[in-house]
Amino acid sequence: MEQIIPGANPEEMEDPISLAVEYAHQGNIDKTWEILQGCLTKDLRCIDAFVHLGTYTFGDGRSAWHAKRAMQRYLAGVKVGEQALPPGFNGLLPWSWINNRPFLRALHGLGLCQWRLGQFDAARNTFWRILMLDPMDALGCRFILPNVEKGRDYLATVADENWPC
Repeated sequence: MEQIIPGANPEEMEDPISLAVEYAHQGNIDKTWEILQGCLTKDLRCIDAFVHLGTYTFGDGRSAWHAKRAMQRYLAGVKVGEQALPPGFNGLLPWSWINNRPFLRALHGLGLCQWRLGQFDAARNTFWRILMLDPMDALGCRFILPNVEKGRDYLATVADENWPC
């Protein structure tokens, strides 16, 4: 998996995605969206741009409308990642390889949206897929799966003060 970040200079630490995240932390969401959309205008293979747009759209997950919109962005990132994999791929994409992270994050975001929208079978399949790709479970799917498999509501789960994620 090759991470595509248009405008990134491998010689420097700063890249457009990091800059967009920095603007988001400062509360400048307009600039954040401008940078992320700019990445996609330059190259639609920038999975991380789709992921961050999905994350900022999903927010705290309270809005089903936002979850549906976020899911579209995550799905776009997943599709880009799947096109980069060879047909019939059944290997590993460990989190320890930094270029795998955008695809794994796209899958994770997709799974959260599916769960939030009550699509328990789809969410379960997505979280298991992440575990098969990254058995070390850097994203904590092992904590999410029991709730999804029991059909526990997303909002009720994250409202639980004992929720570990």
